[in-house]
Amino acid sequence: MRLTAVQDVVTRPGPFVTVHAEVGRTTEDARQQLESRWTTIRHALEAEQVEPAVVERIGELLQELPGAGGEARRTIVAAGGEVLFADTQHGAGHFPEAVEVGPLPDLAPWVAHAGSHVPFALAVCDHEGADVSFHTSVHDRGVDADEVGGRTLHEHQVPSHMAERQYQRHSEQTYRHNAEDVAEALRRGVGEHGCRVVVLAGGGDARRLVEAGLDGLQVEVVHVEDGGRAQGSSEEALWTGIEAALASLQAQEEAEVLEQLGTGEGQAGTGCRGLDDVLDAFVRGQVDRLLVDLQAARELTVDPAAHPGLPLPDDLGEVPADRVLVALAAATQADVVTVPAAQTDGEPVSAVLRWDNRTTPAADTV
Repeated sequence: MRLTAVQDVVTRPGPFVTVHAEVGRTTEDARQQLESRWTTIRHALEAEQVEPAVVERIGELLQELPGAGGEARRTIVAAGGEVLFADTQHGAGHFPEAVEVGPLPDLAPWVAHAGSHVPFALAVCDHEGADVSFHTSVHDRGVDADEVGGRTLHEHQVPSHMAERQYQRHSEQTYRHNAEDVAEALRRGVGEHGCRVVVLAGGGDARRLVEAGLDGLQVEVVHVEDGGRAQGSSEEALWTGIEAALASLQAQEEAEVLEQLGTGEGQAGTGCRGLDDVLDAFVRGQVDRLLVDLQAARELTVDPAAHPGLPLPDDLGEVPADRVLVALAAATQADVVTVPAAQTDGEPVSAVLRWDNRTTPAADTV
């Protein structure tokens, strides 16, 4: 996961105000619960002497509807008298709600949630086109789909004297044009919504025509056999298939990065484990993929001054390691892969490097 969305946030001067709060509407009294929650958050912000205008703006953001039913978590970061970042994530949060004022933003809960969910584009296809929608996760189901395509074969469009071969050619052209329209809508939306995967469901022939139009698109394309546009198709079966496909893809990606780490620690020299070694790799700008157990990293502390050259202020003092690692990954455009420490031999912080550490040029000597 690339932390582009918060790169400009972590490079701003602090102190930072971070709020993580549940904003879902899952019960009849959800609004009353949110009001009570906001009262607690407001008192905490006022106790930290956060500017009244920032407190007011945070309250407005927390009161906004999350855009879909079910559980939802909103993360807000402010600094310098303004809100710098606000994002809503659907599904249950991995970390407790929190209000914090500190030298670095507390973005680990947001990263952990984002890392466990895959934003994707969904096209439920048939030969008349597709219902196309874009989702932040499998929990984000309440998204309106756009009908794309729509060219149809009507009886009056086919003269009685048209030969069967001509009719077949006309049919294939219509199907192909619809598929091209769907593929074009997906190409536009994938970039706009930051999708990592395109999920194609519905008729097999229609799916294959759409996939052909996605050639060269730099995201994974997966097929789901269940569900479709036909009357009586099971929406539950569709979403069960989507969940299974995305879970399989995440497991495959995790296995690949763990293999990279293992290979890198061997002869390749492009892997390292341990907080201090990874921080030193950040100093050299070497970290390509940061593997981190964010829960475990919250229990560790770092003084950036002990690692001269980190792209962070050196007067932060002792800071929880998860704050430092997330800020460094965002600032240096390193990918973050959230993995339990048990999968990296008990080490909560590891990295796949951009080049062989053993070939790093030594400083010139005089």
